[in-house]
Formats: sequence, structure tokens, C-alpha cells
Amino acid sequence: MMDNIGRAPGPVLRSGARLERKYFVPADRIAQAAAMLSHSCRPDPQFPFGLVQSIYYDTSDLELFYQSIDGIRHRNKIRIRWYDKPDSRYATTYVEVKAKDGMAGRKARMQLQVEVSRLINPSIAGPIAYDQLCKVLLALGFLPARRIYPVIMIRYIRSRFVEIATGMRVSLDRQIESRLIAPRDAFVCNRVTLSGAVLELKGTGMELPPTLYWLLQMQANWTRYSKYAACLEAHMAEPGQVGNSMPSGRIDRG
Repeated sequence: MMDNIGRAPGPVLRSGARLERKYFVPADRIAQAAAMLSHSCRPDPQFPFGLVQSIYYDTSDLELFYQSIDGIRHRNKIRIRWYDKPDSRYATTYVEVKAKDGMAGRKARMQLQVEVSRLINPSIAGPIAYDQLCKVLLALGFLPARRIYPVIMIRYIRSRFVEIATGMRVSLDRQIESRLIAPRDAFVCNRVTLSGAVLELKGTGMELPPTLYWLLQMQANWTRYSKYAACLEAHMAEPGQVGNSMPSGRIDRG
């Protein structure tokens, strides 16, 4: 055990470069999208359905957030992620660095056992000791030049599929909720729920498989949607404003 906050980490796991396409699905089309996916894809054989929870880190002036909303080609996200609801004192989490180069994404992650109480009610110090976080990030290949802090916790329900013809990975994320870890002057709302869902495709090509052409017929906009950026923008918007529940970065296909 490294300390009483996070137990000794596992090996570094890296994914190869994958092209990512995301579609924003309006709230009134979510049930239809889920039904169509059940016909055009098969459920993921390992993890077809579950709760995803993440704590996102950023600098004091939100450098990583602004990289995302400004559309910077080379950008990174740092998060601690865990799945479903842990039923013991420690939860299996993953410290992750997600690097984007345009539409291509790579992810490096390291498994770490973290006390559940520190995940569910994180402080501004974060759920794991900061020196331990820095060591893990160095091993993952990305340590920001300035200190980072936990900013928000995001949770959502994810359904996972595999497209029948190409093997492309498909996920549908809904009930996206976010809460601030530490209040800031720029933020208006402590908790937000985003409208709609996000359908994400991950594979080696950008061409939409014929089995998923129905996406083009149901007002599902292609988007550079980032849950982290969308949630932070929602925290900054007054309740009732469009930006408080709808994502930015949508690409108008009409």
C-alpha cells in the first residue's frame, strides 16, 4: 500500500489511436435511438450496461476546459473513473489521461484502489494524495506544467454495443449529471442535468456504417461534444438558459 488513500497502482494500460464520432440525441429521441441500436448492433459481451462516474481535474484557470471549447487540436483530459456502485471500502478506479488529436483519441490509464468515501464526497484535495496522482500521471505520459485540482464529478448511464458489420464500438450515454467539487465565482449552479444523450462511435474510420444510417434521419447532430466541457458550461449558465442543459459544439447538418 502506498498510503491510506490510494493503494498500489496496477500497470499502465494504453489504447491505440481511435477515431471518434459523437452524435447528440435530443431527449425526445433517446428511446428511439436505444431501440434502433438493439436492431443494428449487438450488446457488448463484457459490459453491456452500467453506471459511469468520473472526477475531472483541471488547473485553477481551467486550461484544459478552454482547450476543449476552443477546439484546440491537441488537447488532454485528466480524470479518475470508476464504474457502478462499489460495495466495499475500496473501489477499483482508473486514473486516465485522454489525449485528442483532432478527431483521433488515445487513452492511457492505471488502475488504483481508492477509498469509496473519498470518491463519493471528494474534497478540493482530491480522492488520492496529490504526490501519488503526479507519479501516476508521469507514468501515463502527461503531467501538466501547473498544479491541477478536482473540478467536477460527472455520472451517467452507459449502454455499450458492437456494430454488427464492422465491429465498431458504440455507446449511448444518458442521464448525464454533474456536480461541482469546489464552488467558484464563475459557476452559478452546483448541480446540473444535461438534456438529451450522447451516442459515440469509436473505430478506425470516419465512414458511418450502413446499419447506422438511421442516425442521419432522426435529428441526431454530429458534434464535438465533451461531457466535461458541456457540464462546466452548464454550471456557468443561469438556470433556465439554453446553455444550462444543452451542449455546445454541435455541428449543424442541415
